[in-house]
Amino acid sequence: MAVLAEIRQKNLFVFIVMPCFFEMDKYAAVWRSRGLFHVYTGDKFERGRVAFYNQSRKKKLYVIGKKFYNYNATKFNFYAKFNAGYAVPDEDYRAKKNNALQARSEPEEQETAKQKSVMEDRDHLAAWYKDFTKQSFEAIAKRHKIEAHTFRNWYNRGKSLENPVLDRNVGGINE
Repeated sequence: MAVLAEIRQKNLFVFIVMPCFFEMDKYAAVWRSRGLFHVYTGDKFERGRVAFYNQSRKKKLYVIGKKFYNYNATKFNFYAKFNAGYAVPDEDYRAKKNNALQARSEPEEQETAKQKSVMEDRDHLAAWYKDFTKQSFEAIAKRHKIEAHTFRNWYNRGKSLENPVLDRNVGGINE
């Protein structure tokens, strides 16, 4: 919560957008915020409605309304309607949102590719090690404190993959 004190010290304004006010930490919701804009739909699910609660009413709303997630626990200071439509053209909004979602998923895909590469390297090394030492799966597993069937799986996968580095004759090892 030191960040919130620093924000106030620097006279910064921060808007927090979240699905439910009652899910906020009490300290931030009650003591470190100036007001609450509750954006909601009408009875017939019409978009574009907002209710504002000042500091005292927001505090009362949090304390009384949190038990049942009830925004009617206290009266708002005022409500308003805002125009239908988007602040930016719909096509631009959807394109930017799509780009943001794709950018977010790319690191996960890169991490998965990296993990796959590491596992393939491990499997290649297991196959090379077994062939080079000519030891049994059980002996290698016991020496490295792993299960024999685990090492056997690594070996089998390593033998089924092509690895130009391990397959070529390096320093007479593969002779």
